[in-house]
Amino acid sequence: MKQIQKLEVRINPIALTSILSFKNISGRFFNYKKDVYFFRYIGIKSEKTYVEEIMGLLSEVFIEKSLDNFIASNLVEKYSVIYEEWKNLSYHNIEKLIDLKFPFKFQDNCWEYTAKEAYRKIIEIYFNIKNQNESITKNFGIKLLYWIEKYFPKIFKNTEEIKNFSKVIYMGELKLQEYLFLYMLVLLGCDIVCLDSEKKKINIPENLLKLSSSYEEANSKKIDISIEDLLLKNTKNQVKINQAEESSNMIKVNLKRNESKEIIEQIKENETKEVSYEKLATLASSVVMISVFNRKKECIKTGSGVIINDKGNILTNFHVISNGYYFGVQLENDDKIYFTNEIVKYHDLNDLAIIKIEKAHKYIKLYQDTRELVRGQKVIAIGSPLGLFNSVSDGIISGFRMIDDLYMIQFTAPISHGSSGGALLDLNGKLIGIITAGFDKGQNINLAVEHKTILSFIKGFIIEKNNEGGRKWQ
Repeated sequence: MKQIQKLEVRINPIALTSILSFKNISGRFFNYKKDVYFFRYIGIKSEKTYVEEIMGLLSEVFIEKSLDNFIASNLVEKYSVIYEEWKNLSYHNIEKLIDLKFPFKFQDNCWEYTAKEAYRKIIEIYFNIKNQNESITKNFGIKLLYWIEKYFPKIFKNTEEIKNFSKVIYMGELKLQEYLFLYMLVLLGCDIVCLDSEKKKINIPENLLKLSSSYEEANSKKIDISIEDLLLKNTKNQVKINQAEESSNMIKVNLKRNESKEIIEQIKENETKEVSYEKLATLASSVVMISVFNRKKECIKTGSGVIINDKGNILTNFHVISNGYYFGVQLENDDKIYFTNEIVKYHDLNDLAIIKIEKAHKYIKLYQDTRELVRGQKVIAIGSPLGLFNSVSDGIISGFRMIDDLYMIQFTAPISHGSSGGALLDLNGKLIGIITAGFDKGQNINLAVEHKTILSFIKGFIIEKNNEGGRKWQ
């Protein structure tokens, strides 16, 4: 049997008391043993200090705001094949382990072996948490392979010799899957710090959280920072991030201060202006009913969909169009049924899909405001429950849930079978979710895929006005 050395790591328990000091820490590496640092830095000293310290690390540390959760369907198929090969492997056979397919290649055999062993370990940890079933574990294994292929080339610049270990800062919401990906980087010798300006409960088993040290500042305030903006600010002094950013999410224009104030006030007014129920109900014209047909031209089920642009693209649930051979789309105030078999894209893990008809129509805009959705917020649901075309109901957001690793909005607006794929709107008429499921055994316990997941899925399909009054594709 071929003998290959594996990297061993020891997590240093010392707590980090300054973000900027992360740049200077360096664990000892000797005889394939590496001291590593895995921190959680919670809260802020001040917003200015927080931003300045992060900017001080930009040139030397890989920083990521959040991990991409959208995987194209062709990649899902590719990673599924790789995962199945892994699942059937005897891990005692080191030579076969080294030869196994992997989305990223370390030239150094020690690192290559360590990476593949780390992947196996992370999958095993995930499977053993709350006795996850094989299907859920496979979905995570596929996502982990996607993250490896996407982020490892940015993190590991030198793969020929095991040295110059990278440092990584993660600024996104710390969920179980993201935490395990970061832990995999730790096993490969990386120093990791998770920044969270806002104190909140982390839904990660205590035994895993103990792998990382934590330090809490007294001050806590939610701060949304664009890494792209920081990079521009760090390299080009010409870009000015002005007060408009606080109200518009990403306004980056060089305007005089008095012009900026006018824009801020206009944005605040637009974001908070609610629409009457009567006007919201007119948005039903941009919600469609979808009839799903099999090869025998039999209608096997119905669902709903939301028009998302003026090109005929319709967003719905993947489970609505799955097993369909072609689809009939019915628009409000239009006697014609538009038949199509064009599935533009889909994501079965996020239960989202886009189909297309040859018909231009007005569309519903996606919620992209800076304000977070809150429990108790009023909402409107539009769909075709039990085939009752474009029924409108109202309710509130009753909670936010993690269902099979997917963030969902729980709401009370009544829905029924056939509502799936329909629109969940805020009182500004913005799409905050795609109606997905309801619990028959409960009263008005309903779920929708939330807008952030939708945004990552439909980028490239939605249009927004730019600052000059024109339009641009997102």
